[in-house]
Amino acid sequence: MSRFRPDFNAANIGQGGSIALPRPMGGAKGSKLVKPLMEAVRKPIAAAQDRIAEFNRAYPERIGGILAFLGVYLTFQMAAVGELISALAGGAYIPVVGVMAAIASLAYLVSRDMFAFFRTSLWKPWILFGIWFVLSTAFSTYLTGSFATMWPYILRTFVLPWFICAAVSRAKHIRYLLYCGAAAQGVILLICTIWGTYQGGRFFVPIVAAFGNPNDLALTLLVIGSFMLLLLYRGKFFRKTLCFIASAATLIFVFRTGSRANFMTVLFVAGVVLLFAPLRARLTALIIGPVLAAILVVALPASTWTRLTFVFLDPTGVNTDDPTLQGALGSQVARTELQLRAIQLSVRNPLFGVGPSTFADQVERLTRLELGLGRSGWQQAHNAYLEVAAEMGIPGFIAFTWSMLAALVMAIKSMRRCSREPALRDYFAQSLCLSLAASVYTLGLYFSNFTYYSFMPIIIGLISANALALNREAQLAREIEAAQAS
Repeated sequence: MSRFRPDFNAANIGQGGSIALPRPMGGAKGSKLVKPLMEAVRKPIAAAQDRIAEFNRAYPERIGGILAFLGVYLTFQMAAVGELISALAGGAYIPVVGVMAAIASLAYLVSRDMFAFFRTSLWKPWILFGIWFVLSTAFSTYLTGSFATMWPYILRTFVLPWFICAAVSRAKHIRYLLYCGAAAQGVILLICTIWGTYQGGRFFVPIVAAFGNPNDLALTLLVIGSFMLLLLYRGKFFRKTLCFIASAATLIFVFRTGSRANFMTVLFVAGVVLLFAPLRARLTALIIGPVLAAILVVALPASTWTRLTFVFLDPTGVNTDDPTLQGALGSQVARTELQLRAIQLSVRNPLFGVGPSTFADQVERLTRLELGLGRSGWQQAHNAYLEVAAEMGIPGFIAFTWSMLAALVMAIKSMRRCSREPALRDYFAQSLCLSLAASVYTLGLYFSNFTYYSFMPIIIGLISANALALNREAQLAREIEAAQAS
């Protein structure tokens, strides 16, 4: 049993103390052999930690090298730049993101606040989800396929909340990461403009697998677009104009995908802004909203609008001769059937599920057994919550849902805190953007296949880091007030 016990005391982390390394076990002989090696590892790590701590003390609000690199890494993750580079290279695997993930891991090891994420309440459901991810892989009906999904997710994606919380020390650092999200949105819009195409009346980007599904592309644009809205609050005239143009392009591409689920998400977000946002945001929405609506009416064909309005109708009661619209109605019926299949699989395998990334195969097997039919062509659950329940069992579903809902609640609490405390009002805009992103993603998961993408850990990490940074800003404000009073 290891004697290593990290000190989670906030006063001892990030302020100049070093992180202890585990002591070698196995008696005096083993200690003589291992101790020099451990000392050789400890010294460069401690030296790097001291330099980082010295920089943070001298320039508490500047963007350090670790945070700057993390922002670029998250931009590559959100915009699927690695997939794009590999596609442009003729399909050759170029491990751009893999190399960046390794560098980010090394940067995390020398960060001063390695255990910052553990000071939030989100680490408990997130750890539970990771544990159940591994267990459901071990008991998978297709171990090879599940393991191929599990190991890169755990090593590159699951750890992102720890990386983000360790790199962020001030609330202004969150703005930098949200600006990186805005840059990622710009990259995605450029990808859509150059390589986007229509098929069956729906818009998608075939060259990038992450954007090959119209529904997933639409949700990606909406989630990252929530980060981009920070420019409307914090930017000057040029940035606000650029954000308006990008927002219009975002909505055009979202609606061109023909995603009825994300059409509902847009309506939901608009309703939330009009009902709960501050007066300034509501007035801005009332001014910009009609202009964006007019642009959408001109930019979208009538068939797309017809498809989008089908979300409010019973697909079994609609008759049409248009083959594209017939396909839309058929997909709506097929999704309902697949969601029922997901419930069946979760009931039959309640503890560990059928294994990550095995839903399609198990649905095909279930369909063949019951109906004697082969592959239907509609094999994804199109509901991340039900997909997790089927692939990881009820405990995995609980941990997954708990993580997302807890992050949403934390984001809303941070936003309300910023509006309530004068010392934190300057950070209201970033908390609002995080709340919008969490709301869009929580709702969008009900209609998408985003289970193993990086957006959920990124959102959890940003919300956690923002809450910790607000605590620090409030503490500094109290210390300054006390110093002035004395």
